Amino acid sequence: MWPSMSNSSNGNQCLKGYNLILLDDDDCHIHAFIYADNWKNHANKIQEGSVYVVSNFYTKESTGSLKPVSSSILINFSPSTTIQKVEEGDFMIPLHKFEFVDLSDLFSFASANANIEFPEFSTDVIGVLEDFEYISNIKTVYGEKKIIKFRITDGRHSHKVTVWEALAATTDAAYRAIEEQSNSIEPIIVIISSTKIRTFRNSV
Repeated sequence: MWPSMSNSSNGNQCLKGYNLILLDDDDCHIHAFIYADNWKNHANKIQEGSVYVVSNFYTKESTGSLKPVSSSILINFSPSTTIQKVEEGDFMIPLHKFEFVDLSDLFSFASANANIEFPEFSTDVIGVLEDFEYISNIKTVYGEKKIIKFRITDGRHSHKVTVWEALAATTDAAYRAIEEQSNSIEPIIVIISSTKIRTFRNSV
């Protein structure tokens, strides 16, 4: 669950709404969106990891760039949408689902995303974290932004990763906590979900 923000003409960020990934007991997942004016009706009812019955929503074709899952359908919450928490049940719904892409295939995925004839989906990857650079600030056209950089590798292929703003801060804090608690040189394995893949100078 995460917010969608837009930049206004005065440079301030405005909340557009909240995104959710819904997962059912058939291991199917779908992207859902709640506009900001409807979010206030549901903000205190939704908790990540809980099970709900969602009624009176509408669906449409998923459009735009960087779709978070491979489903072609998007669920939109309307003012009449209701959410009821399920306290118990005889079903098993996993907390997470990933559609991993091999690091060796990232270049072809990035190339496909650059072609408007192909739908652009975000990507899930897993690998070992290397060359971590602690959080810093850089100047952008939207002002000063927080950033961290590191690499992810599978032992044969290695790619650069850049993380911005709030996620950069939480990632930096998590890495420092691991450093403080670890007494060994064991590798740190990371899963990066819903990533945006781009190429630059023939590298990902």
